[in-house]
Amino acid sequence: MRTLSALTAGVARGELSAAEVIAGALERLDRTESDVRAWVRVDRDGALSSARELDAVPSGGPLRGVPVGVKDIIDVAGLPTECGSPLRRGRIAEADAPLVARLRRLGAIPLGKTVTTEFAYFAPGPTRNPHNLAHTPGGSSSGSAAAVATGVVPLALGSQTAGSLTRPASYCGVAGFVAPAGGPLDTTGFVGLAPGLDAVGLLTPTVADLRLAHGARTGSPALRNRRRDRGWRCGRATNWPRSQRTCGRLWSGASRTPWRTAPCSWTSTGPPSLPASSRHTSR
Repeated sequence: MRTLSALTAGVARGELSAAEVIAGALERLDRTESDVRAWVRVDRDGALSSARELDAVPSGGPLRGVPVGVKDIIDVAGLPTECGSPLRRGRIAEADAPLVARLRRLGAIPLGKTVTTEFAYFAPGPTRNPHNLAHTPGGSSSGSAAAVATGVVPLALGSQTAGSLTRPASYCGVAGFVAPAGGPLDTTGFVGLAPGLDAVGLLTPTVADLRLAHGARTGSPALRNRRRDRGWRCGRATNWPRSQRTCGRLWSGASRTPWRTAPCSWTSTGPPSLPASSRHTSR
């Protein structure tokens, strides 16, 4: 898996063009998608056209040429936002969500829309865990996590109301960051579930990549965990029902009080996975 850090460094040094990066992502997608099923729509022509436009100018943003997967509850101009449901089939977004527009200005290229459970809450989509196709990838940001885990994209957008990003990040063995509800990642252009709790997040191959992506987007070099902001924790919630426990950053958006956490249970052998029969669909 090529990390976001390695890819952006290669592009900055002139070792890779944006068109080569996108062509490589599409080739990887073609080799893995029939098994993993992470994507609902791939904008091949649009992504290649954007890459050629970037290559035609001598410089670009810090995410120049980076292919991005966008969860199919977030608007990308000219593509449907169907939320995994036949009820929204064919609903074309007229404009990018602000977060997508910001990533474009930084040089990133939306590759397409990734699978979500229906309305990021109900019936699971067809996505499989790339590490074991008989296992669930977690949900609801299943397609975004799987797209990063297969190495198709080094950056994907997801969302969370309860565990919809931390769970698939954990199951698929990638890094995930969730902004606090109402926090620094704008949810405009986002088909939400619970406005007081909905949050947008990022998925990347490594934690260092999360720092790079978040820093590029905000202009801040760090993901801080200040002692005065006790809402950020890394671990698993010990006061959730056992079936809902997961590794990740947890935030209680309604009360701004952190959930009680225990040390992360991962080992050197990798993240936990559950059989498909144990699939979780809630956010």
